Amino acid sequence: MQKEWKILIGLVILIGLFIILSPKPHPKLNEMSVKQIILDDLHTKYPNANVSILRITEKKNTQNQTYYNVKTKVVLNPGTPCPERMHIYYNYPEQKFVPQPPEYITKGCQVCVNEICTLMYPEEAAIASHTFKGTDAVSDFLKSHNDAHYVVTKGHINIQNQAENKTAIMWNVDWISGNETMNIKILDNGTILSIDEK
Repeated sequence: MQKEWKILIGLVILIGLFIILSPKPHPKLNEMSVKQIILDDLHTKYPNANVSILRITEKKNTQNQTYYNVKTKVVLNPGTPCPERMHIYYNYPEQKFVPQPPEYITKGCQVCVNEICTLMYPEEAAIASHTFKGTDAVSDFLKSHNDAHYVVTKGHINIQNQAENKTAIMWNVDWISGNETMNIKILDNGTILSIDEK
């Protein structure tokens, strides 16, 4: 009788070990779960940054298995005069949490370092609003209001000249400190349209 109990207990232990050690099926990935996995990874790697998913695309690898190509946005020092924006690309689960090297949009408080200038993102407009030629008043405002933060909106403006009538992208940048605001309107090509203090 005692031998039978030992066999039974041994069998229960073996079954328990088999259940514990057997490989678990991976949960089925979908776009929402991948977004959350990637956002969690970004929050861990960049805890004080603004992070978001810009684009997610379902793809197939050479074994016809599904993976997701994910383009993310990470903004370090958001709201400050020199935000650092980068795009980080993941192929998940193909490369797990090893993303491609970041693509820097702004770094070192510089934009338009090439000859062709196009302000495509709010962080670029914020930096341009106080570093471009003709923005000394804004730069002085920021030096005397070190708590200032920006709010950027994107709009369109009709530009008329002798040859044509066209629509251009205009950035409206407000630097806010308490009850004081410095407003800058700047075209996507870097042309300053106006600077007003409110």
